[in-house]
Amino acid sequence: MTTPARASRSTPKEGVGKSSYQLPEPPEKSPEDRMTSSRQLAPNGNMHSLIDYLGHEVTTIVVGDMPLTAAPRLPARQRRYPDLLVAFDVKPDLFKENRGYIVSEQGRPPDLVLEFASLSTRANDNGEKRDFYAAIGVQEYWRFDETDDSESVRLVGETLVEGVYQPLPVNPVSESVLEGYSPALNLCLRREDGDLRFYDRDRQRYLPTISEERARADAERIRANTAEQQARQYLQRQQELEALLRERGIDYV
Repeated sequence: MTTPARASRSTPKEGVGKSSYQLPEPPEKSPEDRMTSSRQLAPNGNMHSLIDYLGHEVTTIVVGDMPLTAAPRLPARQRRYPDLLVAFDVKPDLFKENRGYIVSEQGRPPDLVLEFASLSTRANDNGEKRDFYAAIGVQEYWRFDETDDSESVRLVGETLVEGVYQPLPVNPVSESVLEGYSPALNLCLRREDGDLRFYDRDRQRYLPTISEERARADAERIRANTAEQQARQYLQRQQELEALLRERGIDYV
């Protein structure tokens, strides 16, 4: 498996004190927003594939819909709940204890945040949220919109340069595919017919979806069963040949 550029770091820096502070439970999403993020991450296995690809689970966080804030005990208006958050060289156990990502507790901001836009969140995703993520130091901020109306951003990526987001290149691969490269993930984010896919340039293939993993497992099982059946048939033919030769008084070695 190709090692991601940002996922091969050493263990987190010592000195980040463990906290018993717990963030409040995330607020309930609107049905539209919940369906969009769930459709793009959960059913097709994007989240699972990304976790598997990045590896280093003892120092890497890959989550969605969990609180992100600069410090403990800040008011609710200073918390956000990104659809996808990725952070390297951090402490997942502390994240679980805090029930969210607290920058001051982890000792560094997340490496990447992705938001799935909807009609109700577009303005916020492109404005106030963008300012919030820049202020707390999120290195990469991506927006994905599965719709194709005139106000859709479709796919936008930005990287933080001296406190200000600058655009990452997003280019068409074909008529229905847009692609942008994420240095943080060492992966391309692709918008393909309204769906989000992660593409590994080094291996020239997509991170597999659940259906693709199942198809591969089924094919391997069929190949294994076929090989086993062929071996049994070969053994049976050998035994039949030996029996025939013995009947004719021919020694078989």
